[in-house]
Amino acid sequence: RLADLVETLTAEAPGVLVDLVAHSQGGVVLRLALIELEERHGVAWLAHLGLVATLGSPHGGADLATAVHALSSTTAGTVALDGVTAATGQELDHGSTSVSQLSETSPVVAELAAHPVPDGLTAVSVAARGDVIVPVPRSAAPGMEEVVVPLMGRSAHHDLPSSDGATRALALAL
Repeated sequence: RLADLVETLTAEAPGVLVDLVAHSQGGVVLRLALIELEERHGVAWLAHLGLVATLGSPHGGADLATAVHALSSTTAGTVALDGVTAATGQELDHGSTSVSQLSETSPVVAELAAHPVPDGLTAVSVAARGDVIVPVPRSAAPGMEEVVVPLMGRSAHHDLPSSDGATRALALAL
């Protein structure tokens, strides 16, 4: 659907570059849309895009999703995950599609690895140094410049999009 939207925007405003900025899992959706657009139109069509930026996106998979997906493949692991949910009140939705798709061993993550962002695009992946949801190594994406901002703490992943460091990185990329 994102690829369709980008096509619509470029058709409605010829000559106007479309910037794409996404946070977390949205960055994976953005990358999949780039792959779809390239397959539909060829790499030259991507010249309709301006800045392509992701913030705290698990391009290499998410460690927590990998662990939850692995644990949920066994009865004992499922019991353990249910115990964590009961003890913490935090739902670890081990049956969700997104958990399996964001596992570092998923076909989605393999597809991202096999399709670097094409040369010629201004593409940046912004990560928070202290992000425990998407640690810095997992936010790296082939073909994207990686910028790590000094954001720490339990809420680093959540706070990244509105942080001064991310704002500066996006402004510099633009």
